[in-house]
Amino acid sequence: MNAIRINRTPSVVLFAGFISLLAGLTATRLQSAPISQVYIFGDSSSDVGSGPNGLPRPTNKGLMWGEVVGKALHHPSTAARIVTIDGADTITGAPNGGNNYAVSGATATKFADAVSFAEEISFFKQDKTRFGKNDLAFTWMGANDITGAFIDGVAYSRNQYVNTYLENIASLRSLGARNIVAIVEPTFLQPVQWAIDRSGGAITTDLMNQLSSEIAASNAALNPRLVQAGVYLVKVDKLAEDVRLNLGKYGFLYGTGNYITLGEATAFPNDGNVFANGHYSTAMHAVIGDYILTQLRARDQFTSLLTQSMFNFQQETGVLAQTNTLSSFLESDSHGRLHQREAGTWKTQAGLTGSGTTKSGTGGTDNNLVTSQGGGYVAGDVAMSKNWLLGGRFSYTNSRGKFGDSLSGNQREGEYGSLDQSTTLWSLYTVHRLTDAAYLNATGSYGATRYDKIKRRASLGSVAKEQTQGDTTGNYMSASIGGGYDISLGNWTVTPNTSVSYERTSIAGYSERAGVLALAYGDADYNALRGSLGVRAQLTGGTSKMRPFLGLNVSRDFNADDITVKVGPDRSSVVKYTTERPNRTLGTASVGANYSLTDNLILGSTFTFGGNLEGDSSTYLGLSFDVGYRF
Repeated sequence: MNAIRINRTPSVVLFAGFISLLAGLTATRLQSAPISQVYIFGDSSSDVGSGPNGLPRPTNKGLMWGEVVGKALHHPSTAARIVTIDGADTITGAPNGGNNYAVSGATATKFADAVSFAEEISFFKQDKTRFGKNDLAFTWMGANDITGAFIDGVAYSRNQYVNTYLENIASLRSLGARNIVAIVEPTFLQPVQWAIDRSGGAITTDLMNQLSSEIAASNAALNPRLVQAGVYLVKVDKLAEDVRLNLGKYGFLYGTGNYITLGEATAFPNDGNVFANGHYSTAMHAVIGDYILTQLRARDQFTSLLTQSMFNFQQETGVLAQTNTLSSFLESDSHGRLHQREAGTWKTQAGLTGSGTTKSGTGGTDNNLVTSQGGGYVAGDVAMSKNWLLGGRFSYTNSRGKFGDSLSGNQREGEYGSLDQSTTLWSLYTVHRLTDAAYLNATGSYGATRYDKIKRRASLGSVAKEQTQGDTTGNYMSASIGGGYDISLGNWTVTPNTSVSYERTSIAGYSERAGVLALAYGDADYNALRGSLGVRAQLTGGTSKMRPFLGLNVSRDFNADDITVKVGPDRSSVVKYTTERPNRTLGTASVGANYSLTDNLILGSTFTFGGNLEGDSSTYLGLSFDVGYRF
């Protein structure tokens, strides 16, 4: 006896209140791959105790931006080497076991009395040999090259600076670094400018103007080349200018520094200084660290949009692959008796669904996307003959997402942003009976999704709260073919089945509204080649009006490519960001039943539970209430 299909028979009536109820029952948490380690290369803007020669940290007891970032990413930033420079300008670095190679006074090009970018990389190579695929490397370098020319009279060549910087980036790449972030030297709100200002003298203003002009010109020459090299830029100027114009918003009282105040942990909000000892104060480092984290998190958030859309579409199309079996050719009357559908008979359906996943893990920046989903669909198929069936399905889903829910309880839901998403999916399918027990099925689908009000939020330091917003669209295409074989076991029919599908999800690039946090995003694609194995058991014997069923399925994405998105501070600076492919192997279990109310009316419900079988712990929860009518 063949099995009866009831999983695709949803309710005829859709109403908003019930959709909201279903949406509240489901959630999606998706994250990027965890960061293995964080390494920092730079000068006194990043030095956390490397030296040279025992010089104090620029902010003394307070946290530097790298320590703020490292703490948030669960990789504390500590000095990798303790550096000394003797009277003959011989540089030595005693291993210290840390991951921060920045040294006060360091330069991108080589100077006699300073540690160079290349020498910091050499220290790294001696200590670590190579970067891991999920390591993150920061650079903040260049101020000493430029300011030395205008303060100390050291010769400076812009071309040499740019070329040497790029050579060092190439060295990082050769050591396996694929995730490099460069902090762009700020033109505005430069600590050295205020040091010059405090020194007095008739040429103070000229020095400041020359310094700003050369930093801007050097950045203009270097930044496009860094983008070409795939380096993600964090342009601090946007933040610095906002701080300069809105000191109170960030909790600062004074824009000029105080040489006596060394920026200890108590500096904010007691002294209210942006600068301390010719450098940024601890309070300003906290603002910069949060700003950097916000830009890192944006890349993971955009990746989550892409992977979340693919996962949702996969759940929708997976229903058809699992339920379009030989049971599609059967009908049940009000007495619970099964019989074959006659050619020309129709089944129509409409109803309500809720579905989602719960995914945990450390993630790149621990910014889970939690979504509540609810919707409905209509479908219908016709028996073209004894052995052929043709049908179609349309579904609509509304999702509300919040960035920032952490299973560890460190973040609040929505702390890092939110979004609204609406999705439609059209599918055509066919089932062909090969024998009384064997069948083939095929499905083609196209979906469209719209992301409205993609909001990103951030705290910058202890006071400022910022937000930016954008919107975009996406689409989905898939094609699958599968088959199965019915095995009768008493009153039950067990159906092993298999399928293979090609899937593609795309999101259009967009730019966020102007503001401190605003970024730009490029077009992104996610391709999957998924194979699945499953088994479905249904009560098909006897004359019961209630027909329970259950199913198990395991699917595997055989596409080996990592996921790549493109993000940057503006449209001209968008670069690729690559992270590991999530949800590669999924397992799903479903249980449900249908009830023959009359000869033509069937009620049903299905509960589905699943999860990722490798990598991060994750679960999937789905619920549908169904009713179908045939004629």
